[in-house]
Amino acid sequence: MPRNRQTNNSESSSPLANFAVSLHLDDTSPIPIYEQIADQLAHAIESLVLMPGQLMPSTRQLADYLQISRKTVVRSYDKLIGQGFLTTTRGIGTLVRASIAKPPALPANESAPLKLSAFAERLLQIPPTALSCGAFAQLNHGAPAPETLPVAQWKQIINSHANQNENKELTNGLEPFGQPELRKAVTAYLKRQRAIQCDHKRVIAHVDSTTPTRLATQLTIDPGDLVAIEDPGYPYARRCFQMLGAELVAIPVDNDGMQVERLIDENRAVKAVYVTPSHQDPYGGTLSLARRHTLLKWANRTGALIFEDDYENEFFYGNSNLPSLYSLDQGDRVIYLSSFYKTLFPLSDAGITVLPERLIEAFRRAQELYSGVSSSLSIQEQVGLTKILDDGTLERQIRKAQSLYQKRRHIMISAITSQLKGLCDPMKITGAMTIVIRFDQTLNHLDISECAQQTGFPLATTEAYYWQNPPKNEFLTSFAMLEESTIMPVVEDFTRRLKERRQAR
Repeated sequence: MPRNRQTNNSESSSPLANFAVSLHLDDTSPIPIYEQIADQLAHAIESLVLMPGQLMPSTRQLADYLQISRKTVVRSYDKLIGQGFLTTTRGIGTLVRASIAKPPALPANESAPLKLSAFAERLLQIPPTALSCGAFAQLNHGAPAPETLPVAQWKQIINSHANQNENKELTNGLEPFGQPELRKAVTAYLKRQRAIQCDHKRVIAHVDSTTPTRLATQLTIDPGDLVAIEDPGYPYARRCFQMLGAELVAIPVDNDGMQVERLIDENRAVKAVYVTPSHQDPYGGTLSLARRHTLLKWANRTGALIFEDDYENEFFYGNSNLPSLYSLDQGDRVIYLSSFYKTLFPLSDAGITVLPERLIEAFRRAQELYSGVSSSLSIQEQVGLTKILDDGTLERQIRKAQSLYQKRRHIMISAITSQLKGLCDPMKITGAMTIVIRFDQTLNHLDISECAQQTGFPLATTEAYYWQNPPKNEFLTSFAMLEESTIMPVVEDFTRRLKERRQAR
């Protein structure tokens, strides 16, 4: 029940005699009692109900009067003293401060605006993309199929570590690049999978899959730098460069990935190039071996830096994967970026960076600034990753996923080819977990999107991937999350509805 108290003390010698303040205390309020007292006394002081220099009741007197703990009143007075409303004088007691400084009121429309950094201003100039607005959620954000995840093994590892609670392992986590055991496991894994041979001291384990790109661009790119990007290409990387004030140079792509010869023809002082060589994002083409050597030769000649985003390198159908740019690099000019998103999310979204030797110290200091002395990746997740990399669990799961995705990919291509014939262009290249579909120009873009949502056919527009001139009616679909038995019926239903929409217009 709320409690109301008002002083009415006739003894003029008592501090309560002049304490004409009505305090309304509500035990049911989420606001603590000491804050209720402090707020009401502050209001009484500001409105001159309590006069400057006036002697306040002692904390014991006010507590007895309000029938509450003295500690509560002490907290109230301490807050008011800290805010400058009260002051204490030895031998006298607690007094209302003689002068309460108030900031002068600003005239209307004269409040100066807050000033943002140039970085923030550039950020506000970048329009939100379809990916950041949630359209990509239709594809489950490119996550792996749940049945491919090593859930049981992961739980066992995490629970075992939690039960053991080994202080030694916790201490080993105090390393900004990640535990040495994890980085050694990653190094061995990359050697087996991507022919990358490097010291584990070059490896950084990040908390998520986007941090490698964000951190690498922040530490190497200045405003005005020329940066070559694939067009279409990974939207997040492009936005990172835009936020840093870089001048973008759009390089077209084809079935063999980035057209490196077009980059060389630019004949401009390009500082860096961002490339997705294993599966060009979003088209899926693999950067040819000849183009890889040409790109590295150009970078060594010009002094340019190469960001190698090796996403989806785990999955290939038909042809085997080509060596990574990092493994072919003789000039130490490649920053290798990867993650476990496509294989382990949501168990882990950890990102991986492998650095050129000359960048290690700068990245270490940045990690210490952002994360302190320890990695932002939790100890439990580091232990889990170390175990499944060392014992081969991850590679067994990748082989399982490869087989599953290959079946679903084949069914999806067959469904699109047979059902959407005449409604879309023939497919030339496909990615590891996605397929790009370019629908007929006469179809309505909104009809395509609505029919996809109604039938559960995963489609997302590719507009966000383009820096210049996005084509009409181009969409990305994913087959990874669809059960084999549902793919053909879903595409059939989508096709039927889309044809009905076209006829009705």
